Amino acid sequence: MITSFLGVEPSYDESNYIAETAVLIGDVALGSGASIWHHCTLRGDVNWIRVGEETNVQDHTVVHVTHGTAPTDIGARVTIGHGTVIHGCTIQNEVLVGMGATILDHAVIGRHSIVGAQNYLRYSAVHDAREEPETNPWYDPS
Repeated sequence: MITSFLGVEPSYDESNYIAETAVLIGDVALGSGASIWHHCTLRGDVNWIRVGEETNVQDHTVVHVTHGTAPTDIGARVTIGHGTVIHGCTIQNEVLVGMGATILDHAVIGRHSIVGAQNYLRYSAVHDAREEPETNPWYDPS
């Protein structure tokens, strides 16, 4: 279902895949080639949501915002695993968010980071790829 909220329509184009069971509401904009899979909800009701190009939001993910203070900005070439909660945060380019993770308001996930499955990033957390173990293929200790 794709629907307006307070007169604001989601923005997408023919390059996007939006599953018929996905829900996009209000101020949601998808970059070129982004895909939104089954049973996802992206609710831009009280702030905006941006999803970068070639980003993949997998099944049963909820993306929401906080009124006036925390939009959700998801970068390009991001993979968001099944069943995640993405709320009022910034996820920079080329990030992997594992299945079942929760990322809360004002958190910032740095470029090339991996947020492991079932991880919980609290309000205002900062996660940087340079802090990760060498299992991250982009790990750079410099």
